[in-house]
Amino acid sequence: GDIVVVSPDLSPDDTLFFGGIPQQDFKIKKVMLRSGFLDPMTDNFEVVDVPYDAETGLGSIPVTTDSNFVFGDTIPNPGTGVQLMALIFSKTNDLESTPSQVDMSFSNQRLNGLEPNYILAMATTTGINLQWQAPSPSGDFSVDAYNIFRQTENETAITLLSSEYGTTTFFDESPAPGVNYHYGVQAIFTNGSASDTVFTTMPVHFGSGAIGMRTAITNYGSIGDPNFFSTGRPSFEFPAYSNNNYLYDGGLWVGTMLGGEPAVTTHFYNPDQEWSPRNEYGGEPRPQKAFFVPENPDAPLVTYFDDLLLRSESNHIPLGIKVIETFEPGGTVIDPDTDEEILAPWAKVTYKLYNTGLNGDLQDVYVSLWMDFDVASIDPTNLAIDDLVDYNPDLLLSYMFDWDDPVSEENDIGEFGLATGYVGTALLKSPTETIIAHAWWNWEDDPKNDATRYQYMTGTHPAMQGYNFLPNPWGLGYPAFDYRTLQTTGPFDIASYDTVTVQFLLVAGDGYEDLMSNAQLARDLYYTDIASEGDGLSPSTFTLDQNYPNPFNAATTIRYSLPEASRVRISIFNILGQQVTVLRDANQPAGRYQLTWNPQQAASGLYFIRLDAGNFHKTVKCLLLK
Repeated sequence: GDIVVVSPDLSPDDTLFFGGIPQQDFKIKKVMLRSGFLDPMTDNFEVVDVPYDAETGLGSIPVTTDSNFVFGDTIPNPGTGVQLMALIFSKTNDLESTPSQVDMSFSNQRLNGLEPNYILAMATTTGINLQWQAPSPSGDFSVDAYNIFRQTENETAITLLSSEYGTTTFFDESPAPGVNYHYGVQAIFTNGSASDTVFTTMPVHFGSGAIGMRTAITNYGSIGDPNFFSTGRPSFEFPAYSNNNYLYDGGLWVGTMLGGEPAVTTHFYNPDQEWSPRNEYGGEPRPQKAFFVPENPDAPLVTYFDDLLLRSESNHIPLGIKVIETFEPGGTVIDPDTDEEILAPWAKVTYKLYNTGLNGDLQDVYVSLWMDFDVASIDPTNLAIDDLVDYNPDLLLSYMFDWDDPVSEENDIGEFGLATGYVGTALLKSPTETIIAHAWWNWEDDPKNDATRYQYMTGTHPAMQGYNFLPNPWGLGYPAFDYRTLQTTGPFDIASYDTVTVQFLLVAGDGYEDLMSNAQLARDLYYTDIASEGDGLSPSTFTLDQNYPNPFNAATTIRYSLPEASRVRISIFNILGQQVTVLRDANQPAGRYQLTWNPQQAASGLYFIRLDAGNFHKTVKCLLLK
């Protein structure tokens, strides 16, 4: 019969893995031909015998070992950019295959039956939890047991933690705090043979000293990596280096009305991934789509993308927006509970949106951050269907957390201590300085077109039920499930050839109180002196901005600007003119500043915020509702 061959796209760095029926004899040759399609076939070729073990039915070989053979695009490299590969199989005996088997298959990934798959090591508060997928039976033999190994990062020594281990989960109770580890698993088969030892691709860190939050970003408008299980890239990983990921996918949305119709550029599920990578200064060819992982907690990552390409598969209408995205990890901070220096469990993402003038001045523009949080990857059963979503108006914070699995008889809130993280996004800066809508929906109701997405962005979708800030699902009679969040700021105008800046906070915490504390601390740190952001120039005038949110019921943020060094006094007065408190009384250099008023003892009512700075005096009203 015919040989069934299945292969994904290949790169020159790949290895081809072959798998056939044990005891079946094959001769395999690999022939590499170079042609650019525009030129005649050259005589430059590579012919190699494939090493193949008929006893086990296994073999492997690099895609190419010849530097003349380089994969590339035919457009920039029309003469040499494409390789053609021929694999020639010769069956040399007549061993029959069963109806459920194929004679031979190959892939650029190891085939099931050879070794364990999807090995995940995830840190908990008491140790490191290891999970993997068992290989399928290969031929007439199956997995009998596993050997478990641990290796300290950047060291060669390997420690055997357990031999002849019987299940596909293992808990390491003895990791050293503050050390990065890789873990390896080797399958032992019933015929006595063993697989290769497969190690985790990313290190895992045990101990509270690190904390932090890590996530991959891309140069096409997305946050996180939906394939983190196989790539090892962090996807809203919390704590840092725990390999416990809280995000499936997320990204930037920008929407407005063009010709009376909604037009929204999104990073969403295929085919609605409408941002395209671009070079910093434009020009062709465009860069390939790529992921980036910030490894230095003090170094920002910058990417460039736009929505100028037509995409017929999603009926995309270009708005004419170019984006500079800057992703800034939170760096190191002092833990207020332990006084230890830790990695901050947050990051800031800044979008500078430039209007190319393709559609003239853009009016009433909305900018959203969409997140498909799944809390969390350590969940061994249903990591997505038992989550809840909520909103904190004082912190402008949309967040999600694990709840009780509705199909489980046990109460597994927080996955028995393994997924206690709360994760969310909060607006830091925009031309309107406020959130216009906080929306959520479940995976069954994903918006399919620009019209419905625009409705969610503006808070007008029927599912919003008249709310701009949709309550917790429980408040509307819905259970824990698989939800997405959408946080939107706007509307504001972007004139042709003008730029606006929008910033969001990505933040995590170990439980509700820790998330709220981290979000507040991150805000305080980011706005202590925001003159260092943007063009770096000091303000030209004294200002006292309207507090936000306003009205408020717990805390409110006050921002002000000093064009020169001044003695600053910020006071709060009640409606009777009595001074309630003094929030700041100090000498300060020129800059932009922010502070928070948290009136725990004050009664509901109208209050006045007064700024005195040199000869400048200004008062704004605020309303406290409890």
